Amino acid sequence: MLSRLHEQLTESPRAPFFWAVIGTLVTAQFVALYLLCAHQVQIAQVRDSKVAAHGTAIRDCLETTNSTIGSCFRTAGGRAQAATQDGVMLVGGRSNMATAVPANFAYR
Repeated sequence: MLSRLHEQLTESPRAPFFWAVIGTLVTAQFVALYLLCAHQVQIAQVRDSKVAAHGTAIRDCLETTNSTIGSCFRTAGGRAQAATQDGVMLVGGRSNMATAVPANFAYR
């Protein structure tokens, strides 16, 4: 008699439905994690390409005649701020050197 009661409890009709719901939830969690990671990677790639473009703009500016490091950083910093898209900015919209303090002909 006790064995029949045990069989009825373990063979309830709700058990397959429960495992189907749990499996669906776990799958949804993995899909959400994948989408989050893919989005973060895409944002990082955009940021890296903007930093590379910023460096290229500064190098191109320095190759022209009568240009100084300060003028190139101001020009490239303004372009970077104007070209900001998707909320990704270079250090608050400025180049890294725009906030540097000149000290003894060197930037610190």
